[in-house]
Amino acid sequence: MSPLPEISQVLHAIVASVEDLGLWAVLILAAGDSFGLPATGDAALLIWSGLRTHPLAVVMLVAFAGASVGDNGAYWAGRLVGARIVRRVASPERAERVTAYINRHAAKALVGSRLLAALRTKVVVLAGAAHVPYPRFLVWNTLGCGLWAVVYGLLGRLVGDAVGVTSLLDRIGLVALVAIVLAAALLFAQRVAIPRWFGRHQKPSG
Repeated sequence: MSPLPEISQVLHAIVASVEDLGLWAVLILAAGDSFGLPATGDAALLIWSGLRTHPLAVVMLVAFAGASVGDNGAYWAGRLVGARIVRRVASPERAERVTAYINRHAAKALVGSRLLAALRTKVVVLAGAAHVPYPRFLVWNTLGCGLWAVVYGLLGRLVGDAVGVTSLLDRIGLVALVAIVLAAALLFAQRVAIPRWFGRHQKPSG
């Protein structure tokens, strides 16, 4: 007997559970992003912003709240234990350069990394490890979370309207396709573009 019907039933059961959670799913998954869950907040925001089951502004606000709570938790985790972890995985010179960079460029690092799933957790934890003053972190991270919620929320609504997706199951399939494209772009950024940028802007030692 083909396993496809059973897989379909499991998938529909998962979708039904997510629908029951409603905006709680957006809140939880957006917060989970900050602790290393790969792009879950992005996916949740893209999915729910295009379904029209809730006003777009409400979906954005819930996503913003989840991202802010998660990022603040990750910041304080980094502040408590991040410095020890950085010293273990990097040489003293590299750890010092990273810490100095985060302190100098906290604003653009926190705002910019919020839009890149591959970087957001690392930058927030490093901000805590580098002891970026909390008021400064709070201002720029709040701005970054707001920008993220608006950009991904509008993107989800525009894509959903353009292709006419109305069911959660179809929406998940569409987001999976978008996620593959974004993952490829983020992988290129993480492995090629960002190291090159750091290399050009890194001050020579001595």
